[in-house]
Amino acid sequence: MAQQALTVQDVTDNRLALGIGLSHKFMIEDSLGLDYSRPIPHTRDYLTILNGLLAGDTVNHDGDEYQVNAQVTVAGVRKPPVLVAALGPAMLRLSGRLADGTITWMGGIDYLRDTAIPTMTEAARKAGRPAPDSSQWCPYCSPTTKTPGATSSTKRSRCMAESRPTEPRSIAAALPFRPMSLSSATQPLLKLG
Repeated sequence: MAQQALTVQDVTDNRLALGIGLSHKFMIEDSLGLDYSRPIPHTRDYLTILNGLLAGDTVNHDGDEYQVNAQVTVAGVRKPPVLVAALGPAMLRLSGRLADGTITWMGGIDYLRDTAIPTMTEAARKAGRPAPDSSQWCPYCSPTTKTPGATSSTKRSRCMAESRPTEPRSIAAALPFRPMSLSSATQPLLKLG
C-alpha cells in the first residue's frame, strides 16, 4: 500500500489523500477468510507501519498483527495525509492518535459536532498531535428527468456520494477543526438504468 500511495503521490504532484478502512466482518472473515476479532489492534499496527513507510522511514515493527522490516522511498514526494474510516469511539481515538483525519459515513452533523470531532481532537491532543481533519460522506440517489426522446418508462437515477465539510459554513468557524475538501467525490459514482 505504501509503495502504491507514494507512486500516486508522485504522479499527482503530492495531491493524494490516502483513505483506509477496516471493511466489515462479513467481508474479512466470510469472503477473505481472515481474522476480524481484533480490528483496533490490527488497524493500530497497520497505521503505525503505513505511517512510517509513507514517511520514508525504515520500519522495524514486531507487533501483535504484523512483523515488518522494510523501507519504501520515492524521491521528491511528501507523505500523503492518511484518513481512516471511523465511527465508533475506539476507532475515532485511534484516528486522532495516528491518522491525519477521518472520513465518516452517515454520521450526521450532530454526531460529528458532539462525538466524532471531540473524540478525535482529544485523542490527538493527548498524543501531542494537531487536531485531525474530518469529512462527512453523504450518499444519496437522485432521480433525473427523462432523457429527451426517451419513453416515460426510461428513467435514470444517479447514485452519488458527496463529501461535505463537517459542518455548514455558518458554524464551521466555531469548531476546532479545519474542514477538508474532497471535491472529486461529488462526481457521479454509479449510473443506474
